[in-house]
Amino acid sequence: LLEEMSGYYYLSSFWKLTNTAQEAHFIAATGVNKIEALANMFRGWGLDFIVAVDDDKQGREAFKSIKKEMFGDDETLASQKLLKLPDCPGIEDVFSKSDFKKFVLEDEQAGITGTNAEYLKSAGRSKPVLAFQFALSVSEDKVKWADFEQSTKDKITVVVTAITSRLNAHQAN
Repeated sequence: LLEEMSGYYYLSSFWKLTNTAQEAHFIAATGVNKIEALANMFRGWGLDFIVAVDDDKQGREAFKSIKKEMFGDDETLASQKLLKLPDCPGIEDVFSKSDFKKFVLEDEQAGITGTNAEYLKSAGRSKPVLAFQFALSVSEDKVKWADFEQSTKDKITVVVTAITSRLNAHQAN
């Protein structure tokens, strides 16, 4: 379960870019504040899930609430189902500034002074539209794994590994 459509597009693209064999179905909420309701619905239907949120104020609040309400504040249980994207105040921060400008914004002259996610807010750019365009470029093989800087590859790998490890743990149970 993800915060929004941009996460869906990026994570689906990361799966393709890294040739990840682990099956995953990404479901986007309509905002971080809707994830807990979706998680409760999935639990009620007996469906297995994990939650991935941005490591920002809202993501941390949702993480904390779900950990308390669904897992009784049990860190071990919660860590199997919940993930704050490591060092990513927004999923866009998986990308180096240079890669973000080149492959997401398609504007290498963009003046990003803070994080990539902050830039999108201040510039009034649409997160889902940019993410969709990026996903389209990946699906059409216009953007390939080899095109990225090592720092972007490292962060994508960390995120994909964090999700697949939780998915694999569920399949083992």
